[in-house]
Amino acid sequence: MNGPSKSLSRSFMRMIFISCSAVLVITSVSFFAYDLLSFRQNSIQSLRTLGAVVARNSTAALAFENTQDAEVVLSALSADPTITVAALYDAQGQLFALYPRGADRRSLPGAPGATGFRFDGLRAAGFEPVLNGERQLGTLYVR
Repeated sequence: MNGPSKSLSRSFMRMIFISCSAVLVITSVSFFAYDLLSFRQNSIQSLRTLGAVVARNSTAALAFENTQDAEVVLSALSADPTITVAALYDAQGQLFALYPRGADRRSLPGAPGATGFRFDGLRAAGFEPVLNGERQLGTLYVR
């Protein structure tokens, strides 16, 4: 009587251990996926907000074709250490101003792309139009 009872008890213990382990793994993976998704969404929202603010502050510099003012506006991005590079393009799609000043121009897109922010691999980047009313004066790129 002692033998079958112990093996049945061990089988139940093993099944409980496997079930609990599976639940723990599934829960951990779910939390990790949720955190990753939330982080990406929050990063995009933060970059979108920052891009909109800098784009609005860049209208005068683009309207009056003042590169020095544009660089001053872009230098405000130094408050966020996650911003590695930013650029202002004029209405013709030509590079107008760059942040940081000595950044490698080859790391920038050759011309403005579609409006919006998205992840490209591990980096969030995107374009925000610089508008004066309905007229587009240029485009801001932030990464």
